[in-house]
Amino acid sequence: RMMLISLCLVASLLGVAPRVVEAFAMNPHSCSFATMVRTTTSSCGVRVLVSSLQMSPQKEQGGSTSSSSTSSTSSDVDRLRDSATRLRKEAAELEAKMAERRTESKNMSDDSSTSSTASAAAMAARKVYTTLDDSEWTVSYRFASDPLPRDDDDNNKDANVSSSSSKRRNYSGKVGIKFRSDGYTDTTDTDQVRDIQYAKFWGWDEEISNEDELRYVLFSADVVLPESDNNAGTERFYFQARVEQDERTGGISLADGKVTVKRDIEPPGGFWGVFNGGGILAQFRACGDFVCRPR
Repeated sequence: RMMLISLCLVASLLGVAPRVVEAFAMNPHSCSFATMVRTTTSSCGVRVLVSSLQMSPQKEQGGSTSSSSTSSTSSDVDRLRDSATRLRKEAAELEAKMAERRTESKNMSDDSSTSSTASAAAMAARKVYTTLDDSEWTVSYRFASDPLPRDDDDNNKDANVSSSSSKRRNYSGKVGIKFRSDGYTDTTDTDQVRDIQYAKFWGWDEEISNEDELRYVLFSADVVLPESDNNAGTERFYFQARVEQDERTGGISLADGKVTVKRDIEPPGGFWGVFNGGGILAQFRACGDFVCRPR
């Protein structure tokens, strides 16, 4: 009632039609007092002053809209929070997998680096010779005092070959040698020589074969064989290996090593008769193999 009286006073001052006030009094929620004032006094500045007095249901409706908006916003925040939590979990799992892969990659790299370092160290420790002069080698050998049997042994008997192949004995081991630049050969290591003894290594020579035009190194050694051997005593063995040289580095290697022994042979049909021709007809027979590595 006090509000209605105040409206009437204001309306009388502003010259507002009584029916407008009555309409407002009958349905106060149909319009705001600020709207009424703006409608009736659009040409004066009182609108701004009176607008601050509006009391309408629109504000209440706005409050309801704000509450609904707040509820909607809260729901969106919850969804975003759940999404962020899920993304953080996925990121953590991905980071763990990446860390595991990095560890595996690092281990593989370390293993490869260690292997490469070991290979490089082995290569650095192994000497590379570009000439046979003053070069040192480890000779890994396996040979017997009797030559390997051949198909024609029954028809052309070697004078010093045992007929019993079951008694043939092989000797294996390693011996160190040095090809001196003056053509002599020195023995440098006999720690891994077993059952036999190297009495002396003779001079060495390098030549080109007339058969295949390849380079070969030749040297010989006097070997003391045990009493249990078919040829007990001192026997001379001949060593021959192919000389190969790397075109890029010039490094020399020895390959396809063969060990031979010289054996006298009897001429067919006893050609010499009363004359002894022993030692005139002889041949070199293969009796083993060897491998040379630079020391």
